[in-house]
Amino acid sequence: MATFLLDGSLSSCRPEGNLTPSRQGPREEVLVELPRATDVGNSSILTAFLAGKYVVNPKNSVFLPYWDLMMSMFIIIISFLTPYQIGFCMQSTSADTWLRTRPARVLLLGINGMFAIDMVLQLFVSFPHPVNHRWVRMPLSIVKNYLAGWFAIDAVSVFPWDEMVGYLSDTRGDGFDILGTLQMFSLFKLLRVPRLATRYEARIDVPYTWMKLTHLLGLLALSFHWMACYWGFLLTWQRFHGLHEGYTWGDNLRQSKPGWFADENRDSPFELFTAALYWSAVTIISIGYGDITANSTFEAKGALVAMATSGLIWAHIIGSICAIASTFDSETIAQENTLDSLNYMMRTLDLPQETRMRLRELFMCRKVLFHREKQVELLRNMSPEQQGIVARWVQSSMMNKVWFLDEGTSDAFVVGIFERLQYTVYPPREIVALPRTLVNLLSGVAMSAANIKPAGSLWGVEDLILTDPSLMDDERPLALSYLEIQYLSQCNFRELCASHPAERQRIRRVTILLTFKRAVVRGHVTVVTEKELREMERRKKSEDECATQNLHQLEKEREEEFRSLAEFNMKHQKSVSEKLESVIFLLDKHIVNSAPDFKAITNSGSSAHVVKATQSSSRTLASS
Repeated sequence: MATFLLDGSLSSCRPEGNLTPSRQGPREEVLVELPRATDVGNSSILTAFLAGKYVVNPKNSVFLPYWDLMMSMFIIIISFLTPYQIGFCMQSTSADTWLRTRPARVLLLGINGMFAIDMVLQLFVSFPHPVNHRWVRMPLSIVKNYLAGWFAIDAVSVFPWDEMVGYLSDTRGDGFDILGTLQMFSLFKLLRVPRLATRYEARIDVPYTWMKLTHLLGLLALSFHWMACYWGFLLTWQRFHGLHEGYTWGDNLRQSKPGWFADENRDSPFELFTAALYWSAVTIISIGYGDITANSTFEAKGALVAMATSGLIWAHIIGSICAIASTFDSETIAQENTLDSLNYMMRTLDLPQETRMRLRELFMCRKVLFHREKQVELLRNMSPEQQGIVARWVQSSMMNKVWFLDEGTSDAFVVGIFERLQYTVYPPREIVALPRTLVNLLSGVAMSAANIKPAGSLWGVEDLILTDPSLMDDERPLALSYLEIQYLSQCNFRELCASHPAERQRIRRVTILLTFKRAVVRGHVTVVTEKELREMERRKKSEDECATQNLHQLEKEREEEFRSLAEFNMKHQKSVSEKLESVIFLLDKHIVNSAPDFKAITNSGSSAHVVKATQSSSRTLASS
């Protein structure tokens, strides 16, 4: 017996009857028993279904978008035809309306059948998970989600209420025509619109302001139409029940404005719809000409409900349009706020008028940088993989011109470059002084050394990695028009390299080769031939030998000096010793032993003691 995991994979065969749930790691397996292989036809279809073979993924399906587009058109048709049927086509005198003809009924029944087929299709269409927003592809989960959610509402909306009422009217009389109001359940089909919007929200690249305006226009159109149908339904209800005969708004309009009708004694549903649509329009937009008014208490009550509803709808539409208008052009609003701050600063500092004009022009040109500066903020909110994809795509034109940033550069390094790029604007006749900086000219024209630099030009590419100022180009072009510039400073680039060791080593090797090349080209390093190199080596060798000989000679001279000094010291010590011995002999011979200091003199031979004793003895002899 094979088992199937609800995550879309088949497990190994297990003994029959072993249907207990099991767990592998953090994933819980819910086992579903599949039929035996003897049922080849049914088993293969069911197995394929449970394996997700028939699941339709809206992200990569080719058929589903066209099908949903067709269903959207049917929803629009139903949203306008169903209220019209309820409001104007249930009267016994309106049997000649085209919606009562057999082709029209077959067409509407066919549209209803397409919605029934769409219900079956929903059992196979993947849906986004409400928590993690991933598309659920497990067949049983898709079926369970639809049956527990939208199935009942879709079933009620697909039920052929019009055919049921027509059958009852044909078999049991016209008294059941009023049950045509049950057709309003068909309007539940409009609840499919949010599901379709969620399904294709990621594919739509239209600004949300335009989408909101479209939504408001659709709401306004539906409000006009539904309120007109509501006003017509009040007339239908009165005529069906025989209320206020001859005093309805339709009767009054036919008497006061016969030009609105082809037949003065009989009105058609479309003529009444035109008048009701006119009344709903002037009611919703609060004009209220007063040419179509309520002629009874019943109509007055209905009109009050319509006025209250239309007031809320119109207030919502006006408020939404004002809110959209306030944020429709966010870059213009931001620029106007910046210009207001600039004007206040210039008035406070009392700047000259000419300077004020140039500053205003400069800041007006900075409007184009609004979205570029937002790109970095948006990039930081992406996942690392998507950051790399977007950064490479956006900066591909610039990186192709920077020869040391090849395709082997890591995505993280490319993202770091994208985040550290800065933007600015230069006015005409100003020098673009950005030393040690990679500059990319996004728009405008500049001139450098009689060379014109159009949009897309780069300079300072090699200055970005060099360290010796004498080897840099230090190009400073002149702005011929307003320039929009994208630049990367050397300081920011080194900070980025410090956090990417692999790229730092590669760029360091490139820097060494580039430094040597520039030094050779600019004459800082002289290129020699092989013969000159051998001659230089010979000279170097001879110089080394001379230096070695001089060193040896110097060492010999130092040794001679040390030897002479040692001999001089020995002779000097010898002469001092001889003189001391003579002094001691004379003292022993001529001086009486009564000198007390000589008794303390030992045979140590210390000259300091001898001199001290001699001085003391001399003082003694002098005093005696």
